[in-house]
Amino acid sequence: MTDTLAPPKAAAPSAQTKSRASDPTKALAMIQARVRALEPRLEVYREVENAYDRVPPDDENALRLDGLGWTANVDWGGMEAGINEGADIDWNLATQPETYVKFTRADNIPASLVNVTGILEEADKELLDGWGEWLNELEMMVHNRRAHGLGIFHFPHPHGWHFRSLHPGNLITPHDTAKLNPDSWMWFAIKTEFEITDLLTKLAKKEDAAKLGWNPSAISKAIAHYAKDGGSSLVSQIWRDPESYSMSLQSNDLFFAQENKGTIPGFIFYVKEWDGGVSEHFLTEEEGIGFIYSKVGRHKRMSEVLALFPLGLGQGYVQNVRGYGIKMLPFHDIENRNLNKAVDTTWIASNMTFQGDSGDLSEMNRIQINGPFTFFDKELEVNQTSFANPAVGLLGLQQEFRNMASVRNRASGGADYSHLRGGEKTATQSRIEYQMTQGAKTNEVARFYLQLKHFHTIRCRRILDRQMTDQDPGGAEARAMLEQVKSKGVTDQDIQSIQRIGIRTIFGDGDPINQFLALMDLKEFYGTMSEDAKEEFRFDVFHSRLRDREKAETFSGRKKKADHALALHRWNAQNENNIFETSDTRIDVRPDDVHLIHAGEHTVYAEEVYQRLEQGALSNRDAFQRVARCEAHCSVHLNLLGADKFAAEQWKDLNRRWADLRNRQAQLQQRIQEEDMQRQRQQLEELRNPQPSVKDRETAATEALKRELEAQRHSLTVQQMKERHELDMQLAKGGETAKSQAAALKEAQAIPSEGNSYGRIGAPQV
Repeated sequence: MTDTLAPPKAAAPSAQTKSRASDPTKALAMIQARVRALEPRLEVYREVENAYDRVPPDDENALRLDGLGWTANVDWGGMEAGINEGADIDWNLATQPETYVKFTRADNIPASLVNVTGILEEADKELLDGWGEWLNELEMMVHNRRAHGLGIFHFPHPHGWHFRSLHPGNLITPHDTAKLNPDSWMWFAIKTEFEITDLLTKLAKKEDAAKLGWNPSAISKAIAHYAKDGGSSLVSQIWRDPESYSMSLQSNDLFFAQENKGTIPGFIFYVKEWDGGVSEHFLTEEEGIGFIYSKVGRHKRMSEVLALFPLGLGQGYVQNVRGYGIKMLPFHDIENRNLNKAVDTTWIASNMTFQGDSGDLSEMNRIQINGPFTFFDKELEVNQTSFANPAVGLLGLQQEFRNMASVRNRASGGADYSHLRGGEKTATQSRIEYQMTQGAKTNEVARFYLQLKHFHTIRCRRILDRQMTDQDPGGAEARAMLEQVKSKGVTDQDIQSIQRIGIRTIFGDGDPINQFLALMDLKEFYGTMSEDAKEEFRFDVFHSRLRDREKAETFSGRKKKADHALALHRWNAQNENNIFETSDTRIDVRPDDVHLIHAGEHTVYAEEVYQRLEQGALSNRDAFQRVARCEAHCSVHLNLLGADKFAAEQWKDLNRRWADLRNRQAQLQQRIQEEDMQRQRQQLEELRNPQPSVKDRETAATEALKRELEAQRHSLTVQQMKERHELDMQLAKGGETAKSQAAALKEAQAIPSEGNSYGRIGAPQV
């Protein structure tokens, strides 16, 4: 069907036709052909919605005409339960994270004092939560995703961040093999309705509207066609006084509203041009009117207009995506009929049977039932026969349905609602069922997060876009949000430095009960966790039970993310101080450094060095070198910090303290120079009066010691010789004395003395 668009020329993109959709008649025919081709799919959508709304499986009037008005005709709610539980999972995954997005800044952007990404992430969540349509649009999207297989968010304005949930039945793709990537489509259309009151405002200022892309002539034709009361005269009135027509619609004039439609059905037609841009056109369902709006290249890409949320892969094609409702529609129809049949057969089996004397139905009038009592004619007799309840087989079949429900639902994209039909379950049974279903949902949850990432990227890029104005949907709120974050220290440079937009996730499938069960399974590892991990674990436990973030943070003692970030920067600065202590290695300032924290830590370090110098723990030269290394690095932080107007006071204080440190450095340098000069004078003096070298002095000292030892040894020898001589002299003198004594003795023996005896005086005689 794309052959109705202008074909390309054998030339550069700039030489191509301005718009490929130059003929509105052909464009309308192409769109309507696809609408007719998609009609069977729309019928399936209607049946799914009827089953979700618990519309009885059979028509009540048809049953009464067939004499079956007494039979059970109830929808037992299986479709509703399956879709709702699956939609609840998507709802929780989309709304429960602490913030919806996770910003990442460019690598070459200097870090700010404040937590830029944290402030922007929290402000973005407040902005989205403050939009009154957010949860309504999300609820419709997740319902369509689970019921029909495809949730859609439509961004109608190129710069506005507001979006609308689009029913998949209103999306008209170019062919049945359209892929799930909108950038691969050459065109697509959206079935919509144009408010006449909105169109009238374009007629009030035709020239201004024409500059924006509106076609006042086509608008007047469209209104004339749908204005059944008055026809062209009504259009003339609109031209003369559009405000009165608008007031007539808004005043709830029942006659006027009945005779004149308030909306005009039509299509929004998107076409990819040969240069890659996307043009946007508005058409009505009637031929001959033309484009009521046309803007060539209004959007940059197809994927920025639509955010798709397919439930399954669908072999990669839009038309092959099936939701829980579509896949399970036959199953739930059989389930409803089985249960209704079981009710009917049970009632029939429990009835009392009578036998009359004829087959005339008038005998029924001879039976009267008053409360618990039954009265019948004596000609009638009870013919009660005991037989097996035929509903037993049906109930057994229902049990089989219940056993297969879990597997069928998970495979079809729905939740396991079998617990709604069963009785009470133990905690262990619930835990086992959770573990079984968790593995099947892992890929599904991961796929949904990727889809949310694309959606939030489109939305946040528009919020941060400088081209957004107050006239764009959501523009005023977004600009107010940006002004608010600027008051917290975030600059325009910080905002423009956002390079990547990620998605904030939660563990599990979004069910708080399942999250708590998963945490309880992991509690045995709590003792081996780091302190930060323990803190997060405690927070998750409290939050999964309380669902109150502030209370969970209070009970768990969890620190703010900003505190962790600042502590990390302080730790890095202290590590740099350790390098200043011992090494001349150059330390470059990193782009993500928080200059105020680093400059503050380095300044405190330099001041502490001088305190150690005063205490005698450092020499003058060691202290000077440490502070000089620190100053060379810290001066870069101070220069970059000077551009931060929010840190002006701290910057002044740090500069004042460094001015004092520089004065002390100058004084210390002077003392070091004096020490060097004194050392030089000593060296000159030594040159004038050469002194033996250390080795010579050591040798001389050794020789002197040897001489001293030799002198001591010689003196000792002389002393010993002197003592020996004296001893010899004493011995010699002692010998002569002995000789004298011997002679005297001999003389005494020769002349005896009276009164003496030899035996008493001398030796005994021989």
